[in-house]
Amino acid sequence: MRSHSSWIVLVLALAGILLWRESGSGWPRGVDRGFAAWLARASAPPTREPAVTLIGFDDATPGSAATGTQVPFGQPVDYALFLKSLLPCAPAVAVIEPVLVWNGPSPANLLMLEDYSRRTPKLMVGTELGRTTDPDEDNPRLPVVGAVRGDPSRVPEFTAVSLRPAESLREIGNAAVLNLPDPGEAHRGWIPLVVRYRGDLVPTLPLLAAMHWARATTRELSVDLGHEIRVGSTLRIPIDLTGAGLIAPGAITGVRRIAYADLLVRAETSPGNATTAGDVVLLGRVPAEAGVSDGGFGASRAELYARAIAAIQTGSVVRELPGRWRAVPALALAACGAALFLFPRPSALLAALGMAAAYAMIARGMVSAHGLALPAVVPAGMLLLMLLLRLVIRRPAKPPAEP
Repeated sequence: MRSHSSWIVLVLALAGILLWRESGSGWPRGVDRGFAAWLARASAPPTREPAVTLIGFDDATPGSAATGTQVPFGQPVDYALFLKSLLPCAPAVAVIEPVLVWNGPSPANLLMLEDYSRRTPKLMVGTELGRTTDPDEDNPRLPVVGAVRGDPSRVPEFTAVSLRPAESLREIGNAAVLNLPDPGEAHRGWIPLVVRYRGDLVPTLPLLAAMHWARATTRELSVDLGHEIRVGSTLRIPIDLTGAGLIAPGAITGVRRIAYADLLVRAETSPGNATTAGDVVLLGRVPAEAGVSDGGFGASRAELYARAIAAIQTGSVVRELPGRWRAVPALALAACGAALFLFPRPSALLAALGMAAAYAMIARGMVSAHGLALPAVVPAGMLLLMLLLRLVIRRPAKPPAEP
């Protein structure tokens, strides 16, 4: 091996640089994201209870009897009664995830909703962004992040509003962006916390709800892409270059869940019950067949947002190994891979598999103990390259024994 050591080092250096360069985008980044999401399942449960309550309804939830007819849930009176039930409980933030739009709503019921919306101290209503080529389209009032560091080109961008609340409600509640640019990544745990709207960075629903819960303003919100989001002096949220945070699945276990019908019954039988006092109370669609036993993977959008808010509150957002430190595990596996030249070829393959398994176990231990996710592409690529070199290069034959 000594005769080949110089060019082996050269090949490793060139391959490492290439992998490092390509690992930040495309399929290599997808592999790293998937590996980090797998590691996040081993993260330790939060040490404190989140202040989040999820009020769920589904397609079988009937509308309020105040409508006078049996209609599905979703009329203005249903949301008005939701807000009315919350007022005695004094939640920190009330969030309505469905976009409040109707065709010909009852004026009396709409006025009722507007009245209770104004009484709610901190109300957030959902808004969905889209894309258009019309530069003259009406620009909605969205909260904008003032302090931004890093290159925002990888943050998903939108140029229009595809769905917004009724005009009479836009000035009452804070607009909360609902978009999940990549639903597949979101269901694996990567929740977008900021997106771009016509060049500006705007917080999505989970970040905005956590900001209001922490009693902070957008002036106290700073984003360092690829590093973290700071909310005042209380919250630090790790994010990647796309503005997404990796949410630990265990964060949703402490989220209180109440059915919409049960909330109305509690409001009638136990007025002033303060079970949601100081909470972020999120009203959203939760399909009856959707559960949280898997930590929220495959859950509804409302459950994903509830999990994200809970993770931000409890510090359960997994941090990826930052910057140049990502070279450390790659160099460590490359150094371990040098030992493959001590084994015959069949044994070298088994040894490489053992090294990969050991790295995965160490990575799971790191995320469980420190909430830190190690990369996959560059370390695995270096180990695979060392294995290929071992399979190609023959070990020098032993000299014959002297007579």
